[in-house]
Amino acid sequence: AMALRLDVAQAQTIGPALDEVEAALGPISILVNNAGVGGEGLALDISIEDFDQTFAVNVRGTFFAAQEAARRMIASGVAERGEGRIVNLASIASQTVLPGLSAYCGSKAAVAMLTRGLAREWARRGIAVNALAPGYIDTDINSHWWPTEAGQKQLKGFPRRRLMKEGDLDAAVMMLAGPAASASAGSRIVVDDGQSLPGGG
Repeated sequence: AMALRLDVAQAQTIGPALDEVEAALGPISILVNNAGVGGEGLALDISIEDFDQTFAVNVRGTFFAAQEAARRMIASGVAERGEGRIVNLASIASQTVLPGLSAYCGSKAAVAMLTRGLAREWARRGIAVNALAPGYIDTDINSHWWPTEAGQKQLKGFPRRRLMKEGDLDAAVMMLAGPAASASAGSRIVVDDGQSLPGGG
């Protein structure tokens, strides 16, 4: 294992970062596109800069990281062996409206559709491209929200009145990144503890 800094909003830095990874660990066979920002702000209030940053990280970063990884999977023979896996982190925001997060919802809907487009393009190349759509987990992006009165009200509206845990995504990620995804292309797997079910609590 290795760790390195990378800002996926700076698309030109993705290739050199993957060069470092391959030099240390060998050919890339799995990419999990997990970089993301919140894009908070009412539609009437969000700034151009915050909107652009949301799409730069959540959409452009996902696309160009997938592009770089796919090129390497093809060049190394990983794709030809049918072992290439790309997992894009979408969100329940890709399919349902989250109040006050129009830019974020738009960006995650774009990730979901990008996943389908890339999956269709690379299916015959041996690269399985799929998306995971998590519900709310307590993360650095949203941890300030849940203790507030409005955050507690939202939490009580979830069917199970709780947040998910990070480990709740493990099984789905492992499936999409492994041999079990050999027949999956362009799928979006929702793991949200029922949060996107209609009707509230």
